[in-house]
Amino acid sequence: HAPTWERRLRTGAPLPTLTRSVSAAPDSAAPAGGAPVLVLTRSLARGTLIEAHHVTPSDGSVRPAPGRLVDPSVVIGRRLTVNLGAGRPILARHLEQRWLVEEGASVAITSEAAGISVTVAGVALANGQRGDRIRVRNSRSSRVLEATVTDAENVAVAPNMN
Repeated sequence: HAPTWERRLRTGAPLPTLTRSVSAAPDSAAPAGGAPVLVLTRSLARGTLIEAHHVTPSDGSVRPAPGRLVDPSVVIGRRLTVNLGAGRPILARHLEQRWLVEEGASVAITSEAAGISVTVAGVALANGQRGDRIRVRNSRSSRVLEATVTDAENVAVAPNMN
């Protein structure tokens, strides 16, 4: 049996209080289809790297909703940005961003012109998503270049860009 909600309006008029009952499912209702959301098995502090044993599917008492995660591969290996208690659903906003290129990671620096493509090894000096311009260091020459993130661990520089 769902709880009954009541709304009362105070108008200051001599009329009786207006009420209207509506039926709403409680937040603890079982999911209406779909996979159970992921919850923490124990309380974790901000900055903790989430491992497989830290997450479990909910027992059905937490319903899926926007931002609640259901796929363990999206959660495992990422860090928490907030302190989060045991049994709490894991939301996308609770996790650090997953970058295509991370600061300090090895990258392939590619330059293309007139049908010729040259690729050299480098190191990212900043985090970046597809389309972001970041600074990278060429591993052979130690020259710092500005490049555009094209894919995971790949960046592109324009000819005569630097």
